[in-house]
Amino acid sequence: LDISLPEFKAEAAFVSGSYLTSGYCGDPAEGDTKNIYWELSDDGVLTVTGTGKIAPEAFIYDLRIKEVIISDGITNISDYCFKDCTNIEKVNMGDDVEEIGYHAFYYCKKISEISFSDSLVTIGAGAFDGNYSLKSVSFPESLKSIGDYAFWEADFESIVLPDSLEEVGVRTFFCRESLKKVHIGANLKSVAFDTFGDSISFTEITVSEKNMYLSSYE
Repeated sequence: LDISLPEFKAEAAFVSGSYLTSGYCGDPAEGDTKNIYWELSDDGVLTVTGTGKIAPEAFIYDLRIKEVIISDGITNISDYCFKDCTNIEKVNMGDDVEEIGYHAFYYCKKISEISFSDSLVTIGAGAFDGNYSLKSVSFPESLKSIGDYAFWEADFESIVLPDSLEEVGVRTFFCRESLKKVHIGANLKSVAFDTFGDSISFTEITVSEKNMYLSSYE
């Protein structure tokens, strides 16, 4: 029986019951899957090179991956891209990643280190939901939007929201009871009542003196 699969499925990490160690993962919606190439080393380091947008679900459920290196030229990590890759510990993004999609790293519970792109504009809803081992991140000054539940159940003790940030969703930083300190940057216009969870562990919340929208957060 000859079954023909769409190219983007055939080039994905998991094909017909077996795993590949290299292939193409460009988004077929962009017209070319071979604009992005990936390779996985024996010790679990995934390197993604090329230009453009990684296909949705490209590496979903792949338990071999321990480290992700996104090279310069990649602009978008699509929805569900690394969902349930529960052995990833480290993510390093190149200079050109502008958007991280919906549930892109959902339940990657071992991630403890993320290096964001200096071009990052949007972190989608649930992007790092269930990342229990994530204790801190440094957001770039390019970031404008963080979606609902993006860091649900991360283990942050403190958060510094950059001056560039304009929008943050509901329960974005619902960090169990670990979160103690939050700094809100100059351009955030509003904060949902449950953006930072139930707030029972807070010891300090500050707002930039340049913020014309929020003078305090209660």
